[in-house]
Amino acid sequence: MNANDINNFKDCFKKISVKELNERISNYRTRVNLKTITEEHLNQELLNLFRVEINEKHLSFFLKSDTQTLPHNKYHFYRIRKFSDQDYQGLDSMCFASMQKEQDIWTRPSADVNTLGRLNQIKESVLYAAAQATNAIYETSCNEGEWFFLMIYENRKQMRLSQIHVNSYLPEFDELENAKHTILHNFLLEEFTKAVAPSQEYKYKSSIAIYKKFFYSPFIDAFTYPSIKTEMNLGFNICFSAEKAKENLMFCGLMVCKLGPPSLNSAFQIFPFYDGFLNENGAFEFYKFNSEISREKFGRFAIRRDMGL
Repeated sequence: MNANDINNFKDCFKKISVKELNERISNYRTRVNLKTITEEHLNQELLNLFRVEINEKHLSFFLKSDTQTLPHNKYHFYRIRKFSDQDYQGLDSMCFASMQKEQDIWTRPSADVNTLGRLNQIKESVLYAAAQATNAIYETSCNEGEWFFLMIYENRKQMRLSQIHVNSYLPEFDELENAKHTILHNFLLEEFTKAVAPSQEYKYKSSIAIYKKFFYSPFIDAFTYPSIKTEMNLGFNICFSAEKAKENLMFCGLMVCKLGPPSLNSAFQIFPFYDGFLNENGAFEFYKFNSEISREKFGRFAIRRDMGL
């Protein structure tokens, strides 16, 4: 954040009290009916929430946090797809209906996206992943005894991330300015982590609009936000557009697993059976878990897996 940005935010924060900020948030939640509101009206409500007038000009006091991954560090990201009925039939043959070709490990075709997601519109295909394998299990609501594919990806390059999961004390701001920033951050956290039941996907309109209006940029590789279903929202999820996913991620392989019962030290256990990889023709081949060939194909991730997911 450069000196000009700091001064702009300080000027904005001078124009709004803690009381008014809280009232704006309360009014937003009272006035906005996400089930019926139009996209245009919702964007206007968000602008009203995050702006002040200074010298007859409207300025936004929305403060986002961008960061870059370390230049040479490698990070792994995880996705889970539960077994279909047809997948269970392939356990002996290692031929799974849901994992046949490369398209199966990337985003769904946009034509097949028929509901709103936390960050995607209808007919907009994005890739959601978790920073930890255990988070991916929580996020997909896997139950004991269920089988699933655990897909593993690795970053190809240094990435620039826009994020909401971190609230840092900013030394450039005084105590009151940091307090106002925290109020805004807590509002955003609630919008991005709200529980949404099936058939109530319209509640995602708010997080989608905030993301599109204030966080999204063609210069950002991905967006991160807190884990939704883990205890105390530990860890974070990451969202890539369909194009950014292939630009930034390399598919390492997948594991065919069954979710086991709790143990003394964990809420569940993961029982792996097979490892799967794409061959040179873009089709899947499966091997016994942790076989010599699968360890060779996993490469760097095999070492990570030995240390525990």
